[in-house]
Amino acid sequence: WQKDSTTATLWVNHETGLADKILGDGGGATLLDLEYRENKWYVTQTPRAVDFSSLGGTYYNCLGAATPWGTVLTSEENPPVNNAEFIKNGWQDTSDYDLKPLWKNFGWMVEVDIKTGKAIQKVWGMGRYSHEGAFCLPDSQTVFLADDYAPGMFFKFVAEKKGDLSKGTLFAYKQSLDGKKGEWIALGNDENTLLNARDSALSKGCTFFIRLEDIEQMKDGRFLITETGIDEVDMTDAVKLGGKPAMHLKPYTAANNMYRDFYGRILVYDPKTEQISVFLQGGMAAKKHDIVLGNPDNMAIDFKRNVLVIHEDCNGTSRDRVPDYARHGANNSEDYTNEVFLLDLQLKTPTLDSLKRIIIAPKGSETTGGVFSTDFQHYFFNIQHPSSKNPFPYNKDATVVIT
Repeated sequence: WQKDSTTATLWVNHETGLADKILGDGGGATLLDLEYRENKWYVTQTPRAVDFSSLGGTYYNCLGAATPWGTVLTSEENPPVNNAEFIKNGWQDTSDYDLKPLWKNFGWMVEVDIKTGKAIQKVWGMGRYSHEGAFCLPDSQTVFLADDYAPGMFFKFVAEKKGDLSKGTLFAYKQSLDGKKGEWIALGNDENTLLNARDSALSKGCTFFIRLEDIEQMKDGRFLITETGIDEVDMTDAVKLGGKPAMHLKPYTAANNMYRDFYGRILVYDPKTEQISVFLQGGMAAKKHDIVLGNPDNMAIDFKRNVLVIHEDCNGTSRDRVPDYARHGANNSEDYTNEVFLLDLQLKTPTLDSLKRIIIAPKGSETTGGVFSTDFQHYFFNIQHPSSKNPFPYNKDATVVIT
């Protein structure tokens, strides 16, 4: 949140569910007050831990989204299915919260007042699922939401009042049979429907995807959505419930509702036609074989230059998802790295050969949370969970700014 050209407040999520004696069990977030002077950004006050205590805490905070009225939506990405997960993560207190089992309190979108650093509400109306990306429209009522799961849904929440998310209607996207258009199916507002929003959407014949991540709007009004993909997943249960696969997933279907989607892609959603189609398919570039887009995740748009920033979160190193120069050994989370690319959005038909690599992350890490300053001269992003075996300082989580 940028107050003017030289002062800003930066929001940083803590994507964790572990016990913490200092910050409290579960997830969280930090607010950093910044000032730009002498060609550098400085942290001007002690970093502030966001207070989620009034809501019983939070869990695996992933992506954050700014609202037009100056608050932040932080997503709880990994909803637990019972209290055993808390015990595994070292929690001491797993008692009921608000007269309900503790696990039901997590897996929601949470709204926070960044001025006070305190949570406002868990937005029950947006449903409970693997919350990832959110994009708040300028109308201060409509929010598009991504479900980071396989099967994952594309949701839309419409508030009853501008700037007030406490009441509203949740919708799920349903693609037409020919894939050229779609419609939004309203879901119920009862507790059972909201607790099981994904299954409710599937039962109404809505369209499923494979791990939707970030959502960004381009200059022309269309929306880009990252679909990370997954190496192998059984969608039998989703199909039995009534869910329909997105048209573009048909080439990745094997026998018995098995899907193998190794690279993922970037989708484009046109609100005028309600069509969702492939904008850029992941994989190896046709000419530049050192360019391999694997499992795109976070995005940001530089509107000054009309350039898209794409962050990877590779599911593995197989199938050249991680080129040789970035491969560090065996196929596990500590032995490969992710990359960040630029794409010129002025290109009418972009391809993987259009990508330009700008960042190679430290071994084992993921780059997340990319955001531009309002003048698009500074790009902030996070480096999370690098390998503990890396030499200092590449074994530490960090927030970085490129000027």
